[in-house]
Amino acid sequence: MALINTTLTTSAANIYASSGNSVVVTVYLCNTDTVARTVSLFAVPAAGTASGSNQIIKDLSIAPSDTYIMNTERLVLANGEMLQANCNVNSVVTATVSYTGV
Repeated sequence: MALINTTLTTSAANIYASSGNSVVVTVYLCNTDTVARTVSLFAVPAAGTASGSNQIIKDLSIAPSDTYIMNTERLVLANGEMLQANCNVNSVVTATVSYTGV
């Protein structure tokens, strides 16, 4: 397994892009701010963009100094497919993705 860390911004951007086939095992979203922040997460097809049609979490509120952990289901991604995320404020939520190739 491997890890990748990304600080979220207000624009949807990759927190993980699959090269080959892979499985996202766990996603951690850590709010380092002193107030609650909202996060949205998208499962984006290869060469696609984040939109309402591929949104899997919308405006999730994360309490200050708290972490949301997404680990009950696995996401199987083909080559070029991506997880993208954004936050309502720049640079206060960190996304950590644990993944493995298949």
